[in-house]
Amino acid sequence: MIRTKLTVWNCVVLSIVLTVTGLAVYFTTQRILFKGIDDGLLQRAQLFAASWHGIPGQPGGPGDMRRPDDHGDRNDKDRQGPGPTFSFNGNPGTTSGDPGPGQSASNGPDNNQFRGFENRRMEPEIDVQAAKEQGIDPKGLSQIKALQTVLRPMALDLTGKDVVHPEQTAWDKTTFEQAKSGQQAYGISVQDGIRIRVLSYPMRQNGKITYILQFGAPMSAELQALGQLAKTLTIVLPLAVTVMLFVGVILTRRALRPVGQIASAAEQIEITNLSDRLPVHGEDEFAQLSSTFNGLLGRLEEAFQEKDQAFGQLRRFTADASHELKTPLTAIQLRTGLALRKEISAEKYQEHLLAIDRAAGQMNAVVQDLLFLAASDEGRLNLRKEDANLADIVEDSIFSVDTSHHQIERDIDPNIHLSVDPAAMTRVLVNIVKNAVLYTEKGKTIRVTSHRHGNSAVVKVIDQGEGIPANHVPLIFDRFHRVDSSRFRDSGGSGLGLAIAKAIVELHNGKIELESEVQKGTTVTITLPIH
Repeated sequence: MIRTKLTVWNCVVLSIVLTVTGLAVYFTTQRILFKGIDDGLLQRAQLFAASWHGIPGQPGGPGDMRRPDDHGDRNDKDRQGPGPTFSFNGNPGTTSGDPGPGQSASNGPDNNQFRGFENRRMEPEIDVQAAKEQGIDPKGLSQIKALQTVLRPMALDLTGKDVVHPEQTAWDKTTFEQAKSGQQAYGISVQDGIRIRVLSYPMRQNGKITYILQFGAPMSAELQALGQLAKTLTIVLPLAVTVMLFVGVILTRRALRPVGQIASAAEQIEITNLSDRLPVHGEDEFAQLSSTFNGLLGRLEEAFQEKDQAFGQLRRFTADASHELKTPLTAIQLRTGLALRKEISAEKYQEHLLAIDRAAGQMNAVVQDLLFLAASDEGRLNLRKEDANLADIVEDSIFSVDTSHHQIERDIDPNIHLSVDPAAMTRVLVNIVKNAVLYTEKGKTIRVTSHRHGNSAVVKVIDQGEGIPANHVPLIFDRFHRVDSSRFRDSGGSGLGLAIAKAIVELHNGKIELESEVQKGTTVTITLPIH
């Protein structure tokens, strides 16, 4: 299901994002912590190098291994206390610059100048009893002793041995070799179980590297912090994914609830209840989906209504067309039967032939009208448009209808010219005028007008006939529609005249309208564009 897929994908994406974020936090923190250690080691090395004067036998010279904080104006007696006492000429307790045995003032300190360091401690001796009195755990004294060694800078000759404690070698040989090439280098080493950060720093005398100093800093606190951070991330990340999984299921279910409602409502909609609509809640995408689906239902409903209406019109059309054709066919069959039954006079034959001719003419008119409408529906009706005077078309139409029993009033603008098919428009007006004459009592007036209205020409045919009931007015232009079927057939009408008139007017981009009131008359209005 889409709900499960969304939840799983959300959790997978969240897991990847949280893992990448956790790794970024971890390694960024590690880089910051290590940089802090490296900066501290570099500051210690630079401070030590700044106090290295390169003068043998003098405080601060290449043989002076005192820490920078041992320098000052403390006297030898002060240095005989708990702190170390240095000897650069092999004689313990002296700091004189005079060369001792085996030492040359001009050549600098030889390998014996640091011999006194074998018997001198640079760090105070750790007393177990004193540590107990201070509340220090005796089990941790070994680690403290190791830290004491680590915190002491180591001066290495170029062979890698500590000049103060010859039994010790370089903490990190890799960085030692790099420092011998003249560059300071950082590394990591483990001494007495303590992991330390090591800086190998080259010391120069007369432009040459004479010693390599290694400074160490314990990394216990930083590693412990990184370990705690790793544990925290290891616990928090799976917990966050689990919580997200639980919350994601709830939120996804709630977010997709409208989908179930839409599906349930859609399942209940059938062709018999297309008027039903889906519920629309809020303004989110699901509400938009429901609105779109409702619009589809509306269009389907209209389409089915139009289909039903079209089928109804088709059925009526078929029935009316068959009836229109059946009447003349019946007359033809009747007349031919009478003519063939027995011998009759020539006058009777002529009478039957004339009746058959009228019936055939009626059938031909119906068929021609049907073919005209079919061509119009399929867009195959070609109009022969030309510039024509509307007044001439109106006059020709009136002249084509027998108006001898009615009074015709004209109000025609002689200056309106249109681009129309004159024969087609004459057919429209003949049909309308003929209907006005047919359903208006003899002696009454029929008024025909034409005038310009903006960019349109308006033609009106107004009669004083019996009028059309209101319920028939909207259907009056439908094919085969009759207000009184029997009377229309008696008069020879097929019910297609007004439908043909509407089709012709619309092909000219115009419109035809009809207004009628019973016992007061009918007004037909034709509006055509003036080009």
